[in-house]
Amino acid sequence: MIRRIETGVALCLGLLIVGDAALFIRFQMRAHRPPSAVSLYRPGVDRAASTRPVAFEVAGSAVNDISPRPRTGWAVRYVSRNCGYSASDSNWPRMASELERLGYPITLLAPRVGDEMLTEKVTPAGTRQAAFVSIDWIKSFQLTMTPTLLVFDSHGQLIWHHEGTLAPRDIDAAARALGTYPGQDP
Repeated sequence: MIRRIETGVALCLGLLIVGDAALFIRFQMRAHRPPSAVSLYRPGVDRAASTRPVAFEVAGSAVNDISPRPRTGWAVRYVSRNCGYSASDSNWPRMASELERLGYPITLLAPRVGDEMLTEKVTPAGTRQAAFVSIDWIKSFQLTMTPTLLVFDSHGQLIWHHEGTLAPRDIDAAARALGTYPGQDP
């Protein structure tokens, strides 16, 4: 009788170990999955092209030309001065320079009023900042992390995005998605 109980306990423990290993492997594979543009969209949103955003500064004046057309495209960087990662992203200046060189104007979008970057910390200098953006545009995306960079083509199609601070390989990946390489003209 005791032998059967020991066998049953050993079998249950073995199944638990196998199940735990399977869950561990599943989550490890999911954690290493490359991000996709699709994952940034909210469920049920038409991904054909985003609505043209209408944005406003804290003072209420419109941020004109957030999505200039028919240029190459535009970029939106979702940042907060209260986020240490936004302020310490050492690869952002290089990415911003590449985007500007390729003809992608940048607009900084703050999560809420009071989170705008300080003027002296804005990179590149003179970049437009918005504190409010049209709900039709913002509800298309799951903007939950600062910093997040969204790059759109001239038709409003999201062609590249990155959540979190940038690494040099992210700049290369963005350049490839935009059809060029850092320092190379399109």
